[in-house]
Amino acid sequence: MLFVDNLLENILHRNSYREFPAAVNSTNLKISGSFARKTAKHCGFKILGEMVSRKKVPDGTQYFGGQKGILLRKN
Repeated sequence: MLFVDNLLENILHRNSYREFPAAVNSTNLKISGSFARKTAKHCGFKILGEMVSRKKVPDGTQYFGGQKGILLRKN
């Protein structure tokens, strides 16, 4: 499932990011993982790991959430 999400991200975010109008306290910028990693490296950070958010529903089932993250260390 995560593999498909990453593949779709590369197809849908060909420009690396997408900005769109949004209400206050709503998402208005989506950044691809590859763009975030490249930008972090360019700014002098070392990537220590990558993670994905998870949603836990009441029956205990785990689903992928809508956010990804990268763990960085400044060189």
